[in-house]
Amino acid sequence: MTRSSEIGTGLGYQAAILAELARKVYSIEIIEELAGQAKQRLRRQGYTNIELEIANGCHGWPEHAPFDKVIVTAAPDLIPPPLIHQLKSGGKMVIPAGLPDTQQLILVEKDRHGRVTTKEILPVRFSQLKGGNPPDTRQFLGDLAQTCQSGQRWRARFLLPRKAGFLRNSENHRSFAGATRSYEVARRCDQGLASKL
Repeated sequence: MTRSSEIGTGLGYQAAILAELARKVYSIEIIEELAGQAKQRLRRQGYTNIELEIANGCHGWPEHAPFDKVIVTAAPDLIPPPLIHQLKSGGKMVIPAGLPDTQQLILVEKDRHGRVTTKEILPVRFSQLKGGNPPDTRQFLGDLAQTCQSGQRWRARFLLPRKAGFLRNSENHRSFAGATRSYEVARRCDQGLASKL
């Protein structure tokens, strides 16, 4: 792989492993102290192909997208649409997602036509991704629309929160049972989709 994105640098250990596999690693850490320590640690080890930024990882790093591989080291309730959008055609992302007691490790794949599929690998328990949950339904659906490319078929599974009816204000998805479940989103994306949300 040539270009990899890591969401959640932490101590920098995983970034170092990725740097051995990828030509360039773009790693994001939201906690400034951790990012500073990781940057020093990686510099001492001689890694020159890692760029590190202090930012909210759920937005990814659009300036350097698209990425061949994306790895996320903390769990949002929902897969952030910007991370899917920044995944290169033919690329893969590994991300934990869901509520703390029902998280799944998910493999996200985007084929050469831009179609997205997901596969639940195994139950996991990760710390929560800070800033990883959209504040309202409208923003989430807007981000989802931006993820869709004109004329492409887009399909992905999103893990929905157990309580509070995340989609209760959405005209598109009025029924929400309240239990944690997988929600299959499948729609034909066109140029007017964003304006309809």
